[in-house]
Amino acid sequence: MDSLSAPSLAPAWRSAIPDARIVLGMPHLSGTGLSEPWLLKECGHRHWQMLAAAAGRAVPDFRAPDGTPIYAAFTGITVAADGFAACGEHEVLTVRSRLSRISRGRVFGEHVLTVDGRAVGRVGMTSAFVRRTRPGVNASVVRAEVPGLPPPGPDAAAEAHAAAIAALAPPTADGEGGPVVELAPCPSLDFNGAGFLYFVSYVAFADRAEWALAAAAARRPLLHRTVRFLGNVDVGEHVVVRHRAGNGGAARLDLSAASDGRPLAMLHVLRGASAAS
Repeated sequence: MDSLSAPSLAPAWRSAIPDARIVLGMPHLSGTGLSEPWLLKECGHRHWQMLAAAAGRAVPDFRAPDGTPIYAAFTGITVAADGFAACGEHEVLTVRSRLSRISRGRVFGEHVLTVDGRAVGRVGMTSAFVRRTRPGVNASVVRAEVPGLPPPGPDAAAEAHAAAIAALAPPTADGEGGPVVELAPCPSLDFNGAGFLYFVSYVAFADRAEWALAAAAARRPLLHRTVRFLGNVDVGEHVVVRHRAGNGGAARLDLSAASDGRPLAMLHVLRGASAAS
């Protein structure tokens, strides 16, 4: 899907917040252009703010009847990054965001990115509400419901996003080969304030593995990324990343828990033909 040019049809309802206008500097840029980790954090925060607005709340403080905190866990993201490499210092990035409820338990957020008027990318994010059934144990999360949200409605961009996520199927028994890297998540860097392994860290782990196992390919500019999230870990658990190179600049990466092999995420990455300078 050409995520930069594909139009979004108006959903049955939408929740939006004011556009963000950011003068790009060192926090927002990397050695390859616009920083994907920073961008995902920003879009994730805006997604959370829009959820609060959709539920008629000033802040996103959602709780179960027993007082247990409820969080929005991302189940899938798509990143169209065609223009990231061309972003530079002092340019003005505009992020235009909207949110729509696409099913009883899922919400879709879309963030359209322009720099000084030119399209540079698009981020799609699907989330579901979750809560822990055992305090501090991330493996104990279950789905939760939040009252006050408008009813679901059709959304063409969300449907295309969901199709891309669904296309990331679990590896078959004969497709589990490929080199691996084992990483130890750091509590102060890789976990969020709620104690979960932050969704941005999955992407960071995949990039670190790609750099370690396929450095020549990793130097190429990112064009598109799809991530399907499957699980989480607790502090102290290690993560294994398996890398399999594809054709035409594509790669498949699978993240799993080192302790028991349970799947954590599946990623598809597409990179350009020329190395990033």
